[in-house]
Amino acid sequence: FPGWGWQVEHGATSLWEEWNGKKSRNHIMYGDISAWMYQYAGGLRPMQETPGFRTMVIQPCFVKQLQWVKMSHKSPYGEIRIEWKRTGKRIECKFEIPKGCEADIVLPGKTVRNAAGSFKLQAASFK
Repeated sequence: FPGWGWQVEHGATSLWEEWNGKKSRNHIMYGDISAWMYQYAGGLRPMQETPGFRTMVIQPCFVKQLQWVKMSHKSPYGEIRIEWKRTGKRIECKFEIPKGCEADIVLPGKTVRNAAGSFKLQAASFK
């Protein structure tokens, strides 16, 4: 059947038990879409060597159908914030990494190693 997007277009505010919505309309069914939002749209992943996001990789996937993403995660070290927004042919990115933490930020055409603090970056041009 169509998928989560189809459900949202038809008024879903939760995951339905069946794709067509005939049974429960609040069911775990096929899992949790929020993991996709954090790990792919936002691109946030902890490094295995340092659990709890002491060090992390941030590599957002700039999904064509999304115009912007804004996310945050409360780690044991403080709040991690990631935002990106399409502006014309560019993508403006903002990052906040808690004090004492570091991130490798990977964007198309640009990689920043051991980033810390608050800053802005632009991703490469897109057609």
